[in-house]
Amino acid sequence: MRPGAKVCGESVGVDEISASRLEWATPLVLCVLGSLFVGVTLLVHTDPGRAPGAASLSREALAGRRLWLAHNCSACHQLYGLGGFAGPDLTNVYSHRGDHHIRVVLRRGFGAMPQLPLSPRDSEELVEYLRYVDRTGQFPQTRWPPRPLPN
Repeated sequence: MRPGAKVCGESVGVDEISASRLEWATPLVLCVLGSLFVGVTLLVHTDPGRAPGAASLSREALAGRRLWLAHNCSACHQLYGLGGFAGPDLTNVYSHRGDHHIRVVLRRGFGAMPQLPLSPRDSEELVEYLRYVDRTGQFPQTRWPPRPLPN
């Protein structure tokens, strides 16, 4: 309908046409945007491939993760490219060096790496955590898109 057109013998102005269009357009746009938001939120939070989470860690690896955090290993070392720069990135140290090498370094230290006061069980738990990290990531990243970080 053109502005200034006559409806039932009365002239209709531009403001009246805009107001009548907004009456139904605003709720429709809000409904569509709200539906998109809910849909994307559900997709992100229900897709098991997006976040492995702590649930996929074994009990021993979870204890190793706690030790990693308690000893502040990330102050010197990186996992998945994140952390300190004093020591090497340990994302794939398990597949490159093996569990025996990791245990020896943890027990005796190496270079600037101090000897850690760990029990044999603590060492096994840290090795299991590094095995988990090795299975779940690769650094530097060679495929795209990158895998999500574990919790």
